[in-house]
Amino acid sequence: MASQNVSSDNAIIRPGRRMASAVFNIYRALSRKFTNPIDKHEAKVFEDEIKEQISTVLDFLLHITTMHSLVCRKHQRYLRGPEKDIYNFLKTNALIEGPIIFKGIKFLRKISDGLSQIEKITENLENLEGISYDTSVEKLYEFLKTRQEVFWLYVDNIDDYGFDYSIRNRAFYNALVAVTMRINDHATIEKIPFRIALAIPSELFENTILWNKDKVDGRTVYLNWDKPELVKSLVNKRIAIELNIKKSNPRWDGDKYSIANEHTWNRYFKPQIKNKVFQMEELFQYILRHSLYTPRTVLDLCSSIFNAKYSHDLNEEEFLNLSDEDESELVISCVEAQSIKITQSIINNFQLIFLGFEDLVALFRGRPNVWQKPQIEGFLRENGLGLVQDAGTKKIVNNEKRLIEILFQSGFIGMGQNTHAAPQNCQQYKLSFSYVKQVGIGERWDIAAISPIFYDYVGIKREPAIGIVPHKPLTLNPVSVEKLHRYNHTSNASI
Repeated sequence: MASQNVSSDNAIIRPGRRMASAVFNIYRALSRKFTNPIDKHEAKVFEDEIKEQISTVLDFLLHITTMHSLVCRKHQRYLRGPEKDIYNFLKTNALIEGPIIFKGIKFLRKISDGLSQIEKITENLENLEGISYDTSVEKLYEFLKTRQEVFWLYVDNIDDYGFDYSIRNRAFYNALVAVTMRINDHATIEKIPFRIALAIPSELFENTILWNKDKVDGRTVYLNWDKPELVKSLVNKRIAIELNIKKSNPRWDGDKYSIANEHTWNRYFKPQIKNKVFQMEELFQYILRHSLYTPRTVLDLCSSIFNAKYSHDLNEEEFLNLSDEDESELVISCVEAQSIKITQSIINNFQLIFLGFEDLVALFRGRPNVWQKPQIEGFLRENGLGLVQDAGTKKIVNNEKRLIEILFQSGFIGMGQNTHAAPQNCQQYKLSFSYVKQVGIGERWDIAAISPIFYDYVGIKREPAIGIVPHKPLTLNPVSVEKLHRYNHTSNASI
């Protein structure tokens, strides 16, 4: 497999609300079989059965999406052998025209009485007019084996329809993982150049009761966003595509767009701004540290700034020549508004996993952005115990260390370890934030630093001399070191 090329006609599935609606109907149909409230044994049987029935639906949707992507781009007259069989299966069952997920769910509803008789789907798929579903899948694999390229099916935006960590949603997620691994295992064993990749938000991955988790962990790749220059390259690529900035000397086919700063970033953004504590700061770094370091959040922030400039009805010369003061004011305003939206989304998600999470975060309003380990442990021991309940286990969190783990996992705080490499009377800390690089909290940490993206929403007290940049070491000067040591969390003042 390693020597094969990756196909250029890969497909992407974004589950969306239609698939979520189908899952809800399965849940509703199956729930009628069980008493209410469900006892512990019934709950396990219930969840297992939901997962199995959803697996049947997802297996069908994943395979017909692949079939549709491979054969519906060609004219019917050019189809031969297994390709023609696949096309005929799709056409006979009205799966050619229109969005394939929508058509697939409509078809499943038809053969299962509106998904109310979900257990009949497997039987009915074998008794279709023309070839059966299983035979069409065999034809799909037969065709894939004739190709020189690996076909990838990407499943993205899993959490876009409002994931709420309920039994229904966990069953959907577990079923999707189970089906994906089953298909990938079969493709590996049979040497079929076909793989499915799930793009899963880390908070969803870490906070569900996952099917066969040890096996899944071994096949999971965490994306670390700890190289800002690569994130900036992606931003530059988006700028180049949007504004059609092409390379004069492409190196290969498809190498169309320039990612050079002078052609992209520098043409539309100033190199520096004056931040909220009136210090000059590189603009991209300012944007980056008010994001989650992912291309999506960085691009959203950049788009917000770019669109705000355009909304002022400036001509091109005015657009490129805003005064430093006006540019700084506009950037700060846009970044603050966008980072509040991002923060609200994070808090809403973790509020579903840990009831009371929003109240936990609110404890830090008006407090400093850096804490010594004994300070934050004491503060949470005195004020945070009993505030948070694990939505899955229903257990109240009565341990300050567990609260710190939850805050770290959410990205609200990062942990800093003293490097003992700072100049005399200064201190330097290597920072670790969960959204920058996938790391555990560990035992060896000396300070907790609050992520800048939360400052505006929560109302964190900014210290001008303590600038948190999540991907860089934090160096504290002698005055900041003294202030950190003298902070008293009970009075919220230095002593």
